[in-house]
Amino acid sequence: MFTSGRTVLSRTALGIALAAVTSTSALALESRTYAVWWFAQAVSSQEGDCGPGGINPKMVDQFVPNLRRLGYSGSEIEKIMGTVGGDDDDSGGGWEKQTLRQIMETRARVNGKPANAFMHPEAVADPNLKTVIGKFAYGFNLDGKGADDPVAFQDPQTHEKGVDNQLFRALGCVEAYRGTLENDNTFWSFMWMSQKDTTPAWLITLQGDDLSKDGPITITMTRAMEPPRYNGGGDPRADMTFREDPDPRTRGNVFKGQISKGVVTISEPAANLHLMQDQLTYPAFDLTKFHMRWTMGADGSLNGLMAGYQPIEQIYFAIGQSGQVREGTGLAPELPGIYHAMRRMADGDPDPKTGLRLTISSTYHIKAVPAFVVSAKEMDELRARAAGKATAMATTP
Repeated sequence: MFTSGRTVLSRTALGIALAAVTSTSALALESRTYAVWWFAQAVSSQEGDCGPGGINPKMVDQFVPNLRRLGYSGSEIEKIMGTVGGDDDDSGGGWEKQTLRQIMETRARVNGKPANAFMHPEAVADPNLKTVIGKFAYGFNLDGKGADDPVAFQDPQTHEKGVDNQLFRALGCVEAYRGTLENDNTFWSFMWMSQKDTTPAWLITLQGDDLSKDGPITITMTRAMEPPRYNGGGDPRADMTFREDPDPRTRGNVFKGQISKGVVTISEPAANLHLMQDQLTYPAFDLTKFHMRWTMGADGSLNGLMAGYQPIEQIYFAIGQSGQVREGTGLAPELPGIYHAMRRMADGDPDPKTGLRLTISSTYHIKAVPAFVVSAKEMDELRARAAGKATAMATTP
C-alpha cells in the first residue's frame, strides 16, 4: 500500500499515479511515511562523568597492563615493547608488524592455550575498564523501577528518572563512544558514514484519523529495498519513493502508539522490535520492551530516540567484527575489555539456569525525512504501465 511522507495523497505526479492503486478503505486514514537517514547510539557525555582520572586510556597505554596480566616479567615486557615501531599514532606505531600484535591478538586463554582474543573475549582477563558514573543518559524507564533504581539515569531532555541505558554506562568512558546528540561520537559516525549509501533504509509509517492532532495512531516499522538518498551537500533527500522489502524478517513491527503535542510515543510497553540492518553492523537488530519518543518537525521530519533491551552479542559484533583493526585504529580500544564491561552492566533477560544477563538496555538516536512507500509488486505494475504508455506514445503517428 502506498503512503506519502506528508499525506495519503502526493503532490507529485508519481504520487498521483501510485495513489491510484491504493484501496479506497486506506484513504479513510491519514498516513505518513519516513525514511531513516541517521542511526547511532544516543550518548550524553559530560565533563567528569568518568570520575577521577577521566576516561579509559588509549590502546597504546593498555599494552603493558595486558602483558602483566598474561604473566610476562618486567624484562620481557621491556623487550616486547622495544619491538614497537616509532610512528606516532594511537596504536603505538608499527606494532602491527611485531611480536606485540601477535600477543595481543592471542591474549585469550582457552584450555590453557593462546586463542584469538576477539573471538573469545570472555577468555581474556577482564581489564576492568572504567564505566560512566554520571547521572544523565537518554532513554526510558524500561524495567518499571523508576526513581528508586540505584543504577538508573535521568534523561537530560525529559528529566525522567529511572532511565535504563546501561550500554551508555558500559561504553561511555571509551573515547570513541563519547559525544552528544548534537556532536555524535566517533565510532557510530564512522559506521554510519561507511554504510549509509548501501544499507536499505528503515521505513516508519504513522497512521491515524488526523496526524496533525493528538490521539491514538498505528506505528509500522519495516525496511526498504533501497538505501536513503542524499543531496550533493550530504543532507538527506526527502520525498523519495521506496519499495517495501517483502522479506518476512523485516515485517511484523506494528505497534499501538499516540501523538501528543507533536511527539510520537508507543503505548505497548511489552512490545518487541525486530529489524534487519547492515551486514557489517547489525545483520539483525532486536529490542525487547521497545520504547520510543520521536518529535514531528515542522519541516515534516522525524527526530528522536528508540530503546529497549538488546542482545550483547549483536552489539559486540557491531563493535568488534574487525578485531585487531578496531583496536589498532582506536575505534574499539581494549575490545575484550569492552565486552566485559557490557557483561558487567547487562541488566536484561537473565538466563533461567545461570542467571547470566543476556541483554543490555540501549538507546539509539534516529533521524528521518518524509518519504513514499509502495510494495515491490505495485512498483512493478506501475513501471509496466508507464512502459506501456511510453511505447504507445512512441508508436502513435
